[in-house]
Amino acid sequence: MEARLERLILDAQDGTGFLGRHPLNIPEHHRCPINRRQGENRAEQALPQLDAEDTLDVAAWRPRNATEGALRVAVVRLPRMSNSTDVEALAAEPGVDVLVTTDPDAVAGADLVVIPGSRATISDLDWLRRTGLAGVIAARAQRSAPVLGICGGYQMLAAMIDDPIESAQGPVEGLGLLPTKISFRAEKVLARPLGSWQGYAVQAYEIHHGIADIEGHAESFLDGFRQGQVWGTMWHGAFENDGFRQAWLAVIAAAADLAGDESG
Repeated sequence: MEARLERLILDAQDGTGFLGRHPLNIPEHHRCPINRRQGENRAEQALPQLDAEDTLDVAAWRPRNATEGALRVAVVRLPRMSNSTDVEALAAEPGVDVLVTTDPDAVAGADLVVIPGSRATISDLDWLRRTGLAGVIAARAQRSAPVLGICGGYQMLAAMIDDPIESAQGPVEGLGLLPTKISFRAEKVLARPLGSWQGYAVQAYEIHHGIADIEGHAESFLDGFRQGQVWGTMWHGAFENDGFRQAWLAVIAAAADLAGDESG
């Protein structure tokens, strides 16, 4: 795992993307053919443009057919999505179906929604609002249906984002789903943190300008915060840690069942 994290960090810094060079190590039953013909699907054609490596990466996670009884994970396909390897380990986990999507119904109905990293946090936050996905995610939080934000996705969950660096827009309201304020600083954080959750060791990496400060009460989670079933962390690569991944997914599955029972 040490060597893999080293490669992920280097690729995140140079922007080439780990999966642009190496094939996904995903079981066959989680794979699907990658459609390389542009414009074949009108819904795909309407999506904002992604870098070539990100388009390839996310397409490989789409299951051919949903597995009955599987934990359904919807990864929001942000226009400027980055560090897409964060959910590769989820896609490879038996009993988990990962869909990368912009469909509001898929986001609303999933057991877990992941807002991934972004190369342009404020711009992608605005896109969430314009597409109506921000409202869908807020409704999930209201009914205690799990939502996870990673790095840029975590920043979007904040009450306020002050970004004079990346977007030069200054203070902007976040989704308001975590009691945090994000302040962008000129110096980028590059780190390889070690931590734990519920006794499970977690090794990860960080690469970001935004710094989170708590402005209320929330439970600590991988150097980020969790309130109700809204979870956020700056850490990339956390799901590469098998024990943590499986234990956390068990908690999410229980919460998703409870949210489903209450909504029904």
